Amino acid sequence: MNRQNKTKSMVESALFAAIAVVFALAGIYLPLFAYVLILLPVPFIIIGAKHGIKYNILSVLAASIIIGSMTEPLKALFIIVVVGFNSVVVGYMIEKKFSAGKTIFYGSIASIMASIISLTLLSYISGVNIIQTIEESFKMSNDLYNALLKNIAANPSKIEEVKKSLEYAQNMAIMLVPSSVIFSSIIITYINYIISGAVLRRMGYYIAKPRKFSQFRLPKNILMGTVIILVSTYLVRNLKTIDFETLFANVLYIFFIIYFVEGLSVIWFFLEKRNIGKGLRVFITIILLSIPSMAMIIMFIGLADIIINIRKIES
Repeated sequence: MNRQNKTKSMVESALFAAIAVVFALAGIYLPLFAYVLILLPVPFIIIGAKHGIKYNILSVLAASIIIGSMTEPLKALFIIVVVGFNSVVVGYMIEKKFSAGKTIFYGSIASIMASIISLTLLSYISGVNIIQTIEESFKMSNDLYNALLKNIAANPSKIEEVKKSLEYAQNMAIMLVPSSVIFSSIIITYINYIISGAVLRRMGYYIAKPRKFSQFRLPKNILMGTVIILVSTYLVRNLKTIDFETLFANVLYIFFIIYFVEGLSVIWFFLEKRNIGKGLRVFITIILLSIPSMAMIIMFIGLADIIINIRKIES
């Protein structure tokens, strides 16, 4: 790299790192902008895609030091682990011209690993436990609902019903923490890839686009993989080191969501085939999801598509 290109890379890296710092501070100090933190990897992905992994890592470290000095060291550690892992992997794979699917897949793996590491460090350093946090949140909700129902002189049986519902929701939320981390990591990686791609294309940089949602199809061997994982999960039920109920619930939830997304893609495919606009497709999807038990039907549509390839498209 000649001196002029090196200077350009340094200037652009510094500019995007500064943008990331602004995003981070806005998300930390302004509650309305908290969701901006989800997009924090975007500037670093752009740096990595355009100028390579070295500038990506340097910009993450520089931004982390600035954010840590203006907030607290724990937040700087969060930037290095969560944002750094994801942006380095995604930026590198974009630079090397990997397909959108592979980039999102490996970026999601990196994001999952980063989430596990950050949650472990958070628990170790600050003593904050995600399970305890969930329990405290539900306890506050429970107390609020009980007080509200008592104030309006609700039937004691109604109060008991609400209490049982909240207890069930709490147990499920705690039980499904692992699968929730997996899906949130995938969604965040996908969003960051899409936004990074849009910015890079505006800058004249090529980046592969993911398939349209209506063309999404799981690999052909997913069905065999599902059977193997379910059978393996069932076989470990006697191992005392593993909570079988929690493991089985997470495995079922993961496969439910996977086949549900496939089923939703099938529905979008046929709506698109009938030249129904995107806005109307979204509206129809919302209506479908508001119907009780429709999610289960959509999941079975996805399962049927894997078995018989309803749309006749390749994986």
